[in-house]
Amino acid sequence: MVTLALALPMAGILISGCQSSQTREEQARDKLQDAEEQVVVANQELDQILNDSIQLFKTENGELIVSYEQSIAEIKAKLKDAKEENRVNMEKKLAVLEQKSQEMKMKLEEYKADGEENWKSFKNEFSHDMEELGTAFKDLSKDNVK
Repeated sequence: MVTLALALPMAGILISGCQSSQTREEQARDKLQDAEEQVVVANQELDQILNDSIQLFKTENGELIVSYEQSIAEIKAKLKDAKEENRVNMEKKLAVLEQKSQEMKMKLEEYKADGEENWKSFKNEFSHDMEELGTAFKDLSKDNVK
């Protein structure tokens, strides 16, 4: 009888222990699935942020390139009345800037999102090149004034 009295509570503990182990395992699986879903959502949000950043960068720099192209057209129009020597020299400089502007435009249009690190690298290099192009336009404007 004593053995039976001890065996019953032990059996109850073992059965409840198994059930709570199964319950804990199910809860752990549920938590893991929730965490995996959160990771997927977070990655989608990061991708969207990256794409938005790229689009904004493309828009801003595209507008800047258009303004450079307009400046080139304006300077070309003014050159018609310039002295032959000055006109030829400025036309050469304009041709170089126009070519560089077109290259930058193509580079910007052709860029496809390829991860955050590649984006940072592209953005830094492109920004540097645009800065140089802007400086060249400023220098050309100074030459045009003389």
